[in-house]
Amino acid sequence: MANNPSIPSDRVYSVDILRGLLACGVMFYHYTTWSKVELLAFLDTQLHKVGIYCVEAFFVVSGFSLYLAYHGRMFENQGGLRRYAVNHAFRLWPVYILAIAGTVAITLSAFSALQIAENAALLFGFYDSGPAIAIGG
Repeated sequence: MANNPSIPSDRVYSVDILRGLLACGVMFYHYTTWSKVELLAFLDTQLHKVGIYCVEAFFVVSGFSLYLAYHGRMFENQGGLRRYAVNHAFRLWPVYILAIAGTVAITLSAFSALQIAENAALLFGFYDSGPAIAIGG
C-alpha cells in the first residue's frame, strides 16, 4: 500500500532514524566483540563505552517509540494490553527459536534437552539467565 501524502502520519521519522543509528552502533560493537577483532586498547575501551551507551539509549528510544505508537490505544478496551502482549510474543518467540536452533547447529555443543526446553519455553530467565543458549538471550 502506497503512502498517501495528503493523510498526516503519526510516525516520527527522527525517532526511527535515531533508533537505526543506535542499532548500528550496537551491531558494530557486537561484531567487533564477538569476532575478536584486535583494536588498540584506547579504541577498545571507547568502543565498549559506545556499545553500552548505544544499548541503553536504544532501550529508552524504543520505549518512547512504543509510547508514540500505542498511547491512547493500549487501554481503550480490556483486551488491548492482552492483544499487544500476545502479538508481541508471537512476533519475537519464533525468531528466538531460530536463534536457539542456529546456535545449537553451529556450535555443535552438548546442550541438555532440559536446557533446550527451558530456552524454547523462555522459562530460564525467570531464575537464571546463565543457561541462555543464544548469545544475548
